[in-house]
Amino acid sequence: MVKHPSCTLYLARYKGAAVGVAVRYSIEGVSGLYCLGIKPSFRNKGVGSALVAHVISEAYRSGDQIICLQSLASEHLTRFYTRLGFKHRYSKTVYSSEATI
Repeated sequence: MVKHPSCTLYLARYKGAAVGVAVRYSIEGVSGLYCLGIKPSFRNKGVGSALVAHVISEAYRSGDQIICLQSLASEHLTRFYTRLGFKHRYSKTVYSSEATI
């Protein structure tokens, strides 16, 4: 996926070590933010906010006018994304099942 021309991987580093990652997929003026992950020991220290802010600025710089993402309610990230300028648009229920062998 990262080799796709519409996909950009962002890596946050601290003292040379990888501490966070995000992916932006951009097509037809819309960017999607995917796979945001921060090393647990670096959470709540501004790494995620800085990484998302960088992805947003890169999206706008490349000409995208819309940036979207989806998040599970169980991850309790609504406040985090709202603080970064995202607005809640809709909710849906996700179903899953466990395979039985």
